[in-house]
Amino acid sequence: MKPRFFFLFAVWLAMPAGLFAQASNADTAAAAIRDFMLGYYLKDEAALRRVLPAGTDPKPLLEHADLPAERQAAFRIRVEELKPGKTYPSAAADPNRAIVTFKVGEEPWLLPVMREGEAWKVDPRYALAARSGFTDQDPRGVIRRFAAGLFARDKKALASVVLLRTEQELDAMLKENKLGYDDRQRLRELADLMPMAPTRTGEDIFFPNGELRTVLNDESEQTFLALIGFCELPFRVKNIDGLWKVVPQPYAASLKEAGMAQ
Repeated sequence: MKPRFFFLFAVWLAMPAGLFAQASNADTAAAAIRDFMLGYYLKDEAALRRVLPAGTDPKPLLEHADLPAERQAAFRIRVEELKPGKTYPSAAADPNRAIVTFKVGEEPWLLPVMREGEAWKVDPRYALAARSGFTDQDPRGVIRRFAAGLFARDKKALASVVLLRTEQELDAMLKENKLGYDDRQRLRELADLMPMAPTRTGEDIFFPNGELRTVLNDESEQTFLALIGFCELPFRVKNIDGLWKVVPQPYAASLKEAGMAQ
């Protein structure tokens, strides 16, 4: 896949058919997405300020190399659907936060948006996080390895990245996260591409097991949000003797509730 400074995501593997349910929401969300993409590629700070959440500094989004091909494609954005789905931190169908699927030229994209007053704003965290790389041993790398192992049901791979003490606990986690073969194959492909973004310290996040936790991001523990298709999920990792481990959750139930699996 062609590398990008902005996150590009293969949503055609999971994109539902249909149009926006509410025209007013479609119009404002579509306008926010267009302003965001054009502001990014044209390095237009004023356009970005219009569509970023209050208090967000647009300057980090402007610090990228000139991308003329993508800039031209950004003028051909087609917004296809607003998907409330199961998003976090609300952990529910939230009318104030949604996932938008759209196309830039012929390439499918996906971005989260949130409502501030009467306007939709684009959540820039995934775009900013995509600008920095990571290794397999970094928290984001460990989360990606965990997701790949979970959907492959690879006990050996999971044992090195999940915070469990015994093989019996690992078997119980796999049983709790049981998915059909076709769903697992599709989700494995999505997990290879899933964008991840750090949460904010002090932010309250609902986890799939129903726990509400105030985020602590330091050298001992970090929490990330990740998009698997149009399902946004939180992943918490802890540093155990210098190695990052994922705290397991019933992710299969959340994916099923969001319509990403049966």
